[in-house]
Amino acid sequence: MTNLAKNTYKNHGRLLGWGSSPEADWKVMFSLFLILVLIAGVLSAEVFYSLKDGESGEFDNSMPVDLDLLRKTALYYDKKVSEFKTLQNTAETAPDPSI
Repeated sequence: MTNLAKNTYKNHGRLLGWGSSPEADWKVMFSLFLILVLIAGVLSAEVFYSLKDGESGEFDNSMPVDLDLLRKTALYYDKKVSEFKTLQNTAETAPDPSI
């Protein structure tokens, strides 16, 4: 004789009673939906309060900035801006496909 209780989360060999009846299926889906909504709410609140308290998203001033890399990056994007402006100012040579 054992002191362990019978597992009630299985119903006729089906986990949580899934497939035993439409009512049981809806109960399982609704319960799992509520559990997922609760988990999402808790995680959202945790992220909100961690950002509100300033735990993350702060810049670490102890790391030096590579000025050479910064200049190269700024120059690269300045060139891209000038390329896009020349493309905007030039007239289109391709025919209009909607005609």
